[in-house]
Amino acid sequence: MSENDKKNTTVTLRISSHSYKKLKKHAENENLSFNVIANHALSNFLEWDMAAEKVGWVIFHRNTMKELIENMDEKTLETLAISAANNLKDVTLFMSGKTDITNSINMLRKWAKKSGFVTIEYEHDDKRKIVFQHNMGKKWSVFCQAHYNKMLQDMAHTAKFDITDHTLALEIPNK
Repeated sequence: MSENDKKNTTVTLRISSHSYKKLKKHAENENLSFNVIANHALSNFLEWDMAAEKVGWVIFHRNTMKELIENMDEKTLETLAISAANNLKDVTLFMSGKTDITNSINMLRKWAKKSGFVTIEYEHDDKRKIVFQHNMGKKWSVFCQAHYNKMLQDMAHTAKFDITDHTLALEIPNK
């Protein structure tokens, strides 16, 4: 975060009373201030929503996606994952302005968050481990492994993967 990102600006804006009530109620339910919720909504728009549709992201219901993946053979699944990874460089460039490893990992974090997946990260010695809990089945883990592996290979990085029916972990050496 740059120094300019840490500075706050006070603005006045008009929003519909319906939106205000919904945001205020959500803030109360989450035990957060209205300001925090509003900033979160704006950040979400700026970091994802503003560009996502333009670069081709679509929304699928989780069960639909899971069923599609589960009904594919592993060869087709791997081919699809590699094809998706080939598009990721353009998507990352459009959405963040850079295609380095940091921005690509940030893109994965944002995508996971928008998809309702839980991520946790660990730093060990000279490695970073990112664990995605998706609860989408083993084939989703296989898809993600092939996808992330291709993405990392294209940037001259390697990773060690550990997959289960509910999680995918990737361990990336810090360079």
